[in-house]
Amino acid sequence: MQKLLVTQDQYGSTPLHLAVSHGYDKVVRILLVAGAIRETHDIRGRTPLHMAAEKGRTEVAKILLAWNADVASLTNKRMTSLHMAAMNGHHDIVKLLLQKPVVIMAEDDEGLTALHLAAENGHVEVVRAILGKGVNFRAQDGGKDKMTPLHRAALNGHADVVQLLLDADSSQDVKVRDGDGRTPLHSAVWKGHKEVIEILLKADKSITAAVDKYGRTALHRAAWGGQAKAISMILDANPDIVDIQDNSGMTALSAAADHGYVEVVKLLLARKANFALGDNSNRSPLIHAAWTGKAEIVLLLLGVGANVAARDYGHWTALHGAAQNGHAETINILLNAGAQATAKDKWGRTALDCAKTGAHTTAEEILMERLNATRNTNEEPPKPAVIDPTQLEIERNEVVMLTESFGTFNTNEVRPADQPLAPRNNARRILFAVPYDKPPAVLVGLNEIDMDGTNQMRLRAFADTVRPDGFQIHIETWWNTTLYAAGCIWLQVAAGDPDYQCGLFSTMDDHPWDEPTDFTSRRVEFDVPYDIPPQVMVWLYQFDMNHGRVKAHATDITTTGFTIHIDSWGDTQLLSGKASWVAFPTGKTGVLSGICDIRDSMVEPDPENETFQGKIAFDDGIFLATPHVLIAFNTLDVDNDLQLRLNITTEDVSRSGMIWRIKTWGGTRLKSAKASYIALA
Repeated sequence: MQKLLVTQDQYGSTPLHLAVSHGYDKVVRILLVAGAIRETHDIRGRTPLHMAAEKGRTEVAKILLAWNADVASLTNKRMTSLHMAAMNGHHDIVKLLLQKPVVIMAEDDEGLTALHLAAENGHVEVVRAILGKGVNFRAQDGGKDKMTPLHRAALNGHADVVQLLLDADSSQDVKVRDGDGRTPLHSAVWKGHKEVIEILLKADKSITAAVDKYGRTALHRAAWGGQAKAISMILDANPDIVDIQDNSGMTALSAAADHGYVEVVKLLLARKANFALGDNSNRSPLIHAAWTGKAEIVLLLLGVGANVAARDYGHWTALHGAAQNGHAETINILLNAGAQATAKDKWGRTALDCAKTGAHTTAEEILMERLNATRNTNEEPPKPAVIDPTQLEIERNEVVMLTESFGTFNTNEVRPADQPLAPRNNARRILFAVPYDKPPAVLVGLNEIDMDGTNQMRLRAFADTVRPDGFQIHIETWWNTTLYAAGCIWLQVAAGDPDYQCGLFSTMDDHPWDEPTDFTSRRVEFDVPYDIPPQVMVWLYQFDMNHGRVKAHATDITTTGFTIHIDSWGDTQLLSGKASWVAFPTGKTGVLSGICDIRDSMVEPDPENETFQGKIAFDDGIFLATPHVLIAFNTLDVDNDLQLRLNITTEDVSRSGMIWRIKTWGGTRLKSAKASYIALA
């Protein structure tokens, strides 16, 4: 009998864990009387009390506490039961725990207290209960962000919690700072939380002029996030900051132009923003918009009188920037507005020279045509037709008809690896054999990388122009990165699928690219809760970093959501990272996901050409036919910065399992690498 009581399943759950999870209070009593151990930890480090707190099993929690369950016990994430109850809004259990000798301000492994978690998730009654214990509600968390509960409530739009925290502060101090010097207003405007912004501005309008360590006001932050309504509210409160510059000289208008936020640019221009004001490199908003190919914004700025011939300190014009990055439509607009194709930068380069550097064939043709026309003084320079970039990509790369709900793409399909700059954007149009009723979601992951690691490592694979009949798949790099080859895999998920939920996550949802941090995470809430915690698979599909260390993963998976992370470490600066994710019911027949880790390799790798290989066994009965396996990287840790060369493949796939293989070449040395797979039959 005692042996049965301590038996743990594949998730580390004992019979007591399972009874607690389902709220079977009578069974819990029986098990405790029979000698069940109260402090057994599952694979996530949860005791039965943690599980009761997480799932809101109040009656069960009372029983466990009456049996002296340890309120100080920690999960693998160093979370107490109070953390669990507070995070999930179970205020009855929070009140029970607060009657015990708990450390109210204990920090989990991310430095968060129960108060931070309750504020972050908008649980008003939990916040009220914890504040009633006289805790320090201005305390910064112990993690990388150093945010107060007020910051976390503001960031997530919980106006009622924000008001409660301010009411608890007799000084009504809304200028409290986080680790980056940001105020709660900086946090609130990032996602445009109108009610929170109203509360903070009502408390103290002067908060609009507060700057963070980068010299940015909340106006800058709102412009970076494309939040037009927030910008309007800030400028209503303080119109004098419209042209304030950050440490790099950027104004809100330059930031919005650079990111392509048309409505924000219109609003700022209407509020008399200075469209001629350059940054520390003397780059005007027009140059920023042209550099990133924001054609509609280029037209807007030219329409209000922006100088098409303006130069930065390197003597680059907007035309140089558009040509360097191959933005054909923007080049046409600038030329038709009077931009001089013969203009040279500080090093004697014309826009045509810049287009050639990037191997942008279409841009070269447009500029060459204009130069040829201007050489004949008797001939009016032609006005090139506006080009549809999507159509250009379809003409350059043949269309593929897709018969499955997944597929792969590799740059070697459209150009040889020994032509790394032709072109920087490699694309192909994919058509569905049977169109969907609505555009599906298309999730992408990287499964092969071959690039020069001596410069910044920049790579992304993504899908766009997704329609019911197909989409376009891209692999691209930018600036001075040399990409020899890369590959990706994708999975389509039909809109409204009852089992599969999916999404994308970007570090730039949390902070701009030029404010890199080591750890970025977000709580994802499922649109429809699952009956039991689902499987969640994460793929990496973009990175921009100086050294090869990046990890995308999911933690704290519950029936209602999970936390997604993109992290870096050591001396790596991750300017941007993006990941895709998909969740599906645990135990669903015909689908399974998991992780391949080089630490589980069955072979001893060769130091020069490392090959790591492992075997995965599928659960019995999960597949009735041989599955298709989609696999892509989620973690990279490369020991050297000379080359980043590796791929992940599978073989010998059957209903019972498969072999995975991670291979490197050309001197690449892996300290760590992991890949996520999803098998479908």
